[in-house]
Amino acid sequence: MKKPLIIALAVVVFLLAVWLIGSVTHTLEFYTISTTSNQPAYRPGDVVIASNLVKPARNKFIVFKTKDKREWIFRCIGMPGDIIEIKQTALYVNNQLQDEPFAANEYFIHNTDLKKIAGLVAKNKDVVKPMAGDSLSVITLTRPEVKAYQVKLALCSLSPGSINPNLFLDFRRWMYNEDNLGQIVVPKNAYFVLGDDRHNAYDSRFSGYVNAEDVISTVIN
Repeated sequence: MKKPLIIALAVVVFLLAVWLIGSVTHTLEFYTISTTSNQPAYRPGDVVIASNLVKPARNKFIVFKTKDKREWIFRCIGMPGDIIEIKQTALYVNNQLQDEPFAANEYFIHNTDLKKIAGLVAKNKDVVKPMAGDSLSVITLTRPEVKAYQVKLALCSLSPGSINPNLFLDFRRWMYNEDNLGQIVVPKNAYFVLGDDRHNAYDSRFSGYVNAEDVISTVIN
């Protein structure tokens, strides 16, 4: 066997060993994103790298197991003891308004204005949902995009006190909804997670807190 081929095979075997050990021990894992819940940070088909050598931290994506043993990835917003509040989609942590350029919300937009920014919408892969029988559409944008597009928009947001039957039971009992929630205190040994696509994510608002023992790893790329 020629030397270059032996070297190539050795490299392949080494990489496979690293991947196998990393997967078993969770020290280095690769995940393929399958949902739109964390757009625009991660889109379906994107690959992320995660490691249990990195501890969860605020605004970092974490990988965790759900009650039905599935593995989910969401952004960690609240650490143990943090006070979380959402007002008309704006996030507050420990009574401080958070600057979240990565978070996307839905807005009503007139179709005339939508045509004006069609190029930017296509370039940024913004999600647009037509409203049947109406001159309006619903577009999902981050706050930087809202400022850059310079068109008239109206935030899609539930009113305080509106009920969503799919919300986490405790939050529903307290008359919260996904756009107006809290104040709540993240329990000890738990985390509060949100999807970046705030109107398209089954996160802690719906499934409750993530127990520390269920966290597998933290995304590092």
